[in-house]
Amino acid sequence: MGKYICLLEVFIAFSAFTVSAQENPVIASAKKKKSEKPEKVFTIFEKGPLMSRATFRKDAKSAGNIIEIEALNVTGGSILMGRAEPVLPPAEITEIIPLEGSYASTRDISNSGRGVVMQLLDVVYPYRARMTVSEQVLEFEIKEPGFWKVGIAITQ
Repeated sequence: MGKYICLLEVFIAFSAFTVSAQENPVIASAKKKKSEKPEKVFTIFEKGPLMSRATFRKDAKSAGNIIEIEALNVTGGSILMGRAEPVLPPAEITEIIPLEGSYASTRDISNSGRGVVMQLLDVVYPYRARMTVSEQVLEFEIKEPGFWKVGIAITQ
């Protein structure tokens, strides 16, 4: 009989231990939600080897569905002694091919010795495009509507 009582005590102790070791389902679901990474609102699929930087930033203060693209040649605009023209040409956007979504028109903001700043107006999101900047390809997708600033730096 002593063996049965001892076994019963061990069983009760083991049962109490397993019950207290279980996790609260509310806490478990909260931990699971925290561990999930939020979905990225932009994705870069392809970036040319001479593109030293491609940044995407959403401007919360500006309104409208606009993508502003600033393409600069980091070393552009350099002038050698005795030469009037720049040695390295400024960055230029030669084509923008929308793969998903669309835009109504473009607006040139500025041209300089280093590059250009332009805007794509009335963009329909999600917007995926493949664009050529100074013979370098950048393919990207922006999923969230708003005013986006894209900065591209080319080194030559």
